Order: sequence, then C-alpha cells, then structure tokens
Amino acid sequence: MVSGIDLVRDENGAFRVLEDNVRIPSGVSYVIENRRAMTQNFSTLFGDYRVQPVDEYPSRLLNALRASAPPSIDDPVNVVLSPGVHNAAYFEHVLLARMMGVELVEGPDWLAFLRASGAMEAYMRSTSHLDDANAIAAFLLLDRIFPRSVLFSLYRAHPLVLELQPGHQCIAAVDHVRQGIAQARATLEFVDSSNVLAQLGELLELLELTCIGLDESITERFFYRDSVVNWHSEGAL
Repeated sequence: MVSGIDLVRDENGAFRVLEDNVRIPSGVSYVIENRRAMTQNFSTLFGDYRVQPVDEYPSRLLNALRASAPPSIDDPVNVVLSPGVHNAAYFEHVLLARMMGVELVEGPDWLAFLRASGAMEAYMRSTSHLDDANAIAAFLLLDRIFPRSVLFSLYRAHPLVLELQPGHQCIAAVDHVRQGIAQARATLEFVDSSNVLAQLGELLELLELTCIGLDESITERFFYRDSVVNWHSEGAL
C-alpha cells in the first residue's frame, strides 16, 4: 500500500498527523527536490546529523506498484497518469515518471484546443465549466452559433456545395457530397451533449471518413487529374 502522511509539530513540539492520504498520495517530489537543494547548499549539516536518504523512494514506489499487479501478470507495465500541465501536481507527475523510468500519460489539453481554434472567449461566454473536457468537446463539435464548430461548419458547407452545382443540373458528384454532409450533420444532431467524450473516437472517425469522401468527390468533379509521371534514372530503358 502507498500512503502519504503529512506530519506537523504542535505547540509542545510533539509530532501530529495533519493528513493521512492513502487514495492519491502526493508531495514526495517536493521532499526529493528539497533534499537535493539542502545537500547542495548545506552539505555540512548532513555530517552532523543522521539524516535518512530519500533517493530510493522512486524505485521503492515502482517496486510496490509492480508487486500490486495480479499474480497472473509476469511483467506488469506501469505508467504515471496526469491530467496535464494545468494540474497543480504536474511537476510531481513529471519527476516521478522520469525517476521511475516509466511513461507519463497525459490527457488532451482541452484549453489548448480552445485557444488554437480561437474559441476561448466564445466558450467562456457560453458556460461556467472552464476546465470540463466533455463540455469543451461538445462546444467544439456541436455548438450551433460558434462559426468554427463542426456542426456549424456542416450547416455552412451545404449551401456552398449547392453553389458548385450550376442551375438545377443534376451532378452525381455534387449530390454525393451533399449526402455526405447531411449524414454527418444528422449524426451530430442526435449526439448526447452530456456524453460526448464517450463517443468522441467514433465521431472523429466518421468526420474523417466524411471529409475524405467529400474531398475525393469534389476533386473528381471540379479538378483535372493528369496521369502519373513515372521517372526513370538516366540511361534506364
């Protein structure tokens, strides 16, 4: 079992347990970094007092985690999970992953997605859940007002495709494009906005396949494709 215990001294100098955390123990990275700073700047103190080392903590933690694996697993794989750089304990996640020699697995930086798409201000006006991954994903996919959301873009794409079709002439390629847009739009219309993350992989795959199909159809109808040129080295037959 991994336990994090915070000790303090009371007014009489006796040690007291401030917190005993066995669910998500944290804080040891600061102990390790503090010890490094102390040994560099106050090295003489360690010659006068019996100070216990803390350098073995990462290896002991890794051994404890590996030992907790089910008996049927001979070579367990351990990783450090982190919500990302905005988390208050991110420094500890990075340090422990590096010192244990395991992978640091981070979730997507949803706030970075908002900033990259120029959606931060619009999103903050629409909700009070600033760091809610599902709410951000739902906003970027399903919002009907934000002009760079996927659903808004699909609505805007439909009349643009109609403009590619001269008059009332029936063009198979254009009709195929319209059908693809309508299908993707209809799928997003019925997505449960409170559970977008659970469906995100399927939705992104659908949108990717839709975009590939639309690109091929539009290219086939409106752009000239020349034959592929096969290059040969000089003197080759």
